[in-house]
Amino acid sequence: MYYKSFDFIVLVATSYFVVSGLIRGFFGEITKILSIGISIAVSVFAMLKFCMLGNKLGSVAYYSSVFGVPIIIFLIVGYILLGISSKLSNMIGKSHFRSLDRFLGIILGLIKIFILVVLFIKISDEFYPDFTQYIEKSIVYKWVSSSHVIAKYINNMLMNAYDFIGTCFDKLICCFTKQN
Repeated sequence: MYYKSFDFIVLVATSYFVVSGLIRGFFGEITKILSIGISIAVSVFAMLKFCMLGNKLGSVAYYSSVFGVPIIIFLIVGYILLGISSKLSNMIGKSHFRSLDRFLGIILGLIKIFILVVLFIKISDEFYPDFTQYIEKSIVYKWVSSSHVIAKYINNMLMNAYDFIGTCFDKLICCFTKQN
């Protein structure tokens, strides 16, 4: 019963990402992803810089500068970059490459949902093994867990990214514990 619901949710999410890719196009989707990624990177960098200030500030000023300022930086940088990306994607939308841009946007939408589903399944396998019993009969789970070459490659790539992000968070936590 639950496995059918999981397949249905994946189907609805796939439809959303495909339609979003069709409407925005490849260039619009890529610039949106890049602007969010750059905003996150700049705000994390700012958080680390404020974290290095340590106890030179008072505790309220320290925590507000470590958490509040990066959020504000994220919003400002994200707003500016999304504005620029929307202008650029409008220019691409008016060019002769519009149909190719939309087709590649559909392909990118399929790639994004595939990565999200693989991440969801890997996280549920690792952290919520009791939940896995509800979705392991689904078609999507069987394919992602199979020995298919593409699924194996994406799984390995995502696990490497997962390890890298975990290492970054460990360093960030060490930075906080040294200061307090």
